[in-house]
Amino acid sequence: MFRIGGPSEAFFSSAGTNYIMGLLVFASGTTVKLSKIGKLLKHQGYLVLFKIIISIVFAYAFLFFFGLDGIWGISGLSFVSIILSINPAINLSITDQYGDKEDAAIYPFAVIPSLPAIPLIIMSTYVYGGLGDVDWMPVISVFLPLAVGILLGNLDEDMAKVFGACMPALLILLGWLLGQSMNLFSAIRTGVSGVLVSILFIILTMPVIDFFETKILHYEGYSGIGLSTVAGVTTAVPAIVRWRCHK
Repeated sequence: MFRIGGPSEAFFSSAGTNYIMGLLVFASGTTVKLSKIGKLLKHQGYLVLFKIIISIVFAYAFLFFFGLDGIWGISGLSFVSIILSINPAINLSITDQYGDKEDAAIYPFAVIPSLPAIPLIIMSTYVYGGLGDVDWMPVISVFLPLAVGILLGNLDEDMAKVFGACMPALLILLGWLLGQSMNLFSAIRTGVSGVLVSILFIILTMPVIDFFETKILHYEGYSGIGLSTVAGVTTAVPAIVRWRCHK
């Protein structure tokens, strides 16, 4: 209905997804105080890094035992894409509502695992034994608006007040835009395999991350739950990885 070109399509269809994500990264960057970056990375940074590490371990283990064809209708590429995913929007909502509001500044770092870069690295090393096909630009493109946001936010504290207040509204728009690219009928047709991979994701990630946050880092556990989620943009990762590998 909204694919009519111009501002309508850019605002109401999935065409604006990357812009809203970039704006969220920028807005969260304005809330990052360099004087408190150590505390942020000590908690949220360790959590995201731990999530990435265990996901990589699970990904290679799945490929080792089941190969690219996978098992129960779950292909190797699909599993790799899903197990690495983090829904930064949900994590942002949970940490902002229940945890430390300063932890919301981790948003841009939580975006990285959901990008095609890490799955592409894993699949390249598994299939070709090298990193020749890895595209580093998606990671760089996340850090550029973050760096600008941090710079402006630390030069002028009012920037954080203006853009930080926009983040809840941007999350709503992001949910709308991601929904535009999803096909419920396709999701239903995945049937049992879709349910199984969802359950497998929760079983493998949530208990381990919750244990790490509550028992090792000694925090409440809200962020660990927020990181145990799958991003809508992950649906595009398998197609991008296949295209890059074949290229």
